[in-house]
Amino acid sequence: MKGIKITTCNTIDIIDLNEPLYKSLQEVVGGYIEIVRPKGLHHPYCMIVDEEGVLKQKPLNRIGSELYNFENQGNNSPIVGDIVIVKEVELDEGRDISPLTEDEIAELISPLSNLK
Repeated sequence: MKGIKITTCNTIDIIDLNEPLYKSLQEVVGGYIEIVRPKGLHHPYCMIVDEEGVLKQKPLNRIGSELYNFENQGNNSPIVGDIVIVKEVELDEGRDISPLTEDEIAELISPLSNLK
């Protein structure tokens, strides 16, 4: 299972995620996960961030904030800490997060690299 990790140092890496997915994502972002649906990513893609990143005073994630369009969001907080891009899927029991396929990674990696 794959995701795209973007660090606060603007490093973009394809990472392996393990089951259970939520625990693997918590380890990568360093805390409880929050799903963010930024304007800079189209559905079904989303960002996973540390829910308490601002409280923990994590450094700014410039690429994540740019995807989120932070400067044009009014009172919303910037994206801080390392993030992971995955996708959100609709299941019979509701929404869930899912890893990326190789084709999805190929679709995303070039536009993300252009944000560096």
